[in-house]
Parts: sequence; structure tokens; C-alpha cells
Amino acid sequence: MARRRTRRLYLGKWLWRYGTVIEALWRMVIEAKYGNIWGGWCTKKVTTLYGVSLWRYIRSGWLNFSKLLVYDVGDGTRVKFWKHVWCGDCTLQEAFSELYCLSRSKDSSVAKVMGWSVGRFH
Repeated sequence: MARRRTRRLYLGKWLWRYGTVIEALWRMVIEAKYGNIWGGWCTKKVTTLYGVSLWRYIRSGWLNFSKLLVYDVGDGTRVKFWKHVWCGDCTLQEAFSELYCLSRSKDSSVAKVMGWSVGRFH
């Protein structure tokens, strides 16, 4: 049990590093090989079946790991308005499911949906 928890901790650290250490050479190699998903927080799913893929194993924990993240909006370009936890304890998609269904911009960033002018968010 402790070994499994330690393994998940190390996998989580690599996933965290991928999303935050953008200038690292190892990250650039992984990105070039597999590509990014939206915002550069993780790579696209690894689908190759040949060889041993360490990154495939690390990447397989992304869905569980991503549920534990809370995003700092910053300029809003790397955070999804509806699908990332950035305002409160859950995604806005979960909190306001009826509004999400009506939205025309389900995959937009916070920066595209919201704007700052005259000292207020719009």
C-alpha cells in the first residue's frame, strides 16, 4: 500500500513538473514527441503500442491527478473557464451545469470569456 502511494506521488510530481517547468529540455523532448493538450498542462494521450514508454505510464495518471489541481488564473490563457478548478472548490461546469449546457464556448479560456476594463471584470 505504501509503495503504491509513493509511486503515485512520484508520478504526480512528474505531471506537475511538466505543466510548470516549461523551459526544461526533457519537457521539450516529451512535448515534441507527444504534443500538448490545451494550455500546455499535459501531453496528448500516448497511444503508441511499441516499446516501453515511461511517459505513457506517467501520463496515464493525468485524469486522477488533474482532479486535484486548483489553477491560479494569471493572465487566463492557460486556464479553461468551465473545466478547470479556478473559482471555488469545483469546476464551473459542475457548479452551473445548466449554464454550461447553454454555453457556446465550452472549451474557452478564462481570458477569452472574461475581460477587465474600467476596473471591473466583464
